[in-house]
Amino acid sequence: TVGWTDNPRGLCLGAAVGCLGVVLSGIWLSRMKRGRHALFARTLPDFLDLLVTCLEAGMSIEAALQRVSDEVQLAHPTLGGEMKAVQTQIELGATPETALRHLAERTDYDPLGSLSTVVQQARRFGSGVAESLRQHANGLRTQREQVAEEKAQKASVQILMPTMLLIFPAIFV
Repeated sequence: TVGWTDNPRGLCLGAAVGCLGVVLSGIWLSRMKRGRHALFARTLPDFLDLLVTCLEAGMSIEAALQRVSDEVQLAHPTLGGEMKAVQTQIELGATPETALRHLAERTDYDPLGSLSTVVQQARRFGSGVAESLRQHANGLRTQREQVAEEKAQKASVQILMPTMLLIFPAIFV
């Protein structure tokens, strides 16, 4: 009989391929997660603006979520799909706060978690949900602008070395 110890090279190769698969799948998953978070960062303020408009028109939070989920499906399918899942949970009896909290847990995106907290606190304390969501959307836009400015500042530092190595020698010649 041939045992697993008879071919140590095959055993080592199998272990190496298995470890490589685990590491590469983790890298792939974190990259996909970052891409989804970037997509949510771009689309969430627009979603909140539509939600605020519906709330100010007199809709309840449940009806506004349903309406905006239908509308956002065309422009932003990823967020629209997630909001359809939220809408399904609400139709099955969950409160909007609970459904939004489950969305935040499912996507692991912090601004969605703060969205559920904003809705929960606005309803609990009786303040206007629309105004709270408007402030939250403005905060998300400000945060997005700050990230873009930070990237612009980093780009000027990153372009310094290629400029010194490639352009300056040509100028001196």
